[in-house]
Amino acid sequence: AESNYHLAALARQKEFLTRIGVALFLLISAIALTRSGLAVIWFVAVALSQAADWFIFRPLRVNPQALPSAARKFVCTVSVAANATLYTGLSPLLWLMGGEAGKLFAVVVLCGSLLHVTLHSYQLPKLFLASAIPMSLYLFGLPIVDWVMAPRTSTVASLTMLAAGVLYLAHLAASVRQSSRSTTALIEAKGQADIQKLRAEQEREVAVRALELSRESEALYRLLADNQTDVISLWDGDGN
Repeated sequence: AESNYHLAALARQKEFLTRIGVALFLLISAIALTRSGLAVIWFVAVALSQAADWFIFRPLRVNPQALPSAARKFVCTVSVAANATLYTGLSPLLWLMGGEAGKLFAVVVLCGSLLHVTLHSYQLPKLFLASAIPMSLYLFGLPIVDWVMAPRTSTVASLTMLAAGVLYLAHLAASVRQSSRSTTALIEAKGQADIQKLRAEQEREVAVRALELSRESEALYRLLADNQTDVISLWDGDGN
């Protein structure tokens, strides 16, 4: 069976151009909202980190059955964490320099990113946590920064954001549990179906072999009957 790391490596390769395209869209949006060249630096950093991630996961795409070493798993986990941190690292820039629209856009970016990693990485807990933790820190840290910087004017808004973040993560956790149960049920059902298929094939082979033996036996008896030269008669006890 293919390892989960192999599947994750294939998924990351498949989504490579999509992530770069989304990053380009975020770059344009960030420049429009913040009027800052820092967004360009962010985009370059993201492109470089995505390229490094592509090469780091490359060995895992070659052999579907190979299990990665502990060192390879560690490097992959670090790469995922670094990419998640950089990719959603645009959120603080949007939050601090983009005004109210920038704050809203930052929250959308973080929530969308969390939803994406939840749906695609929950089967690999280490990679999932490596992605989700930096994003969650941004999601909760930015309202706290607002609260600390302006406690008199942003207390209600910050508390509301924090409560909304907790609720959102709770929904994601529930989705992960449900998806995990559904996946487990599908795997078990597939296993049972494979067992039934194997049994059916074995029974079919047995039936085919029995039919072949029956035909061979019939042919032998027919050969004996057609070629025997002795007279065969049956008598009962009364001589009939």
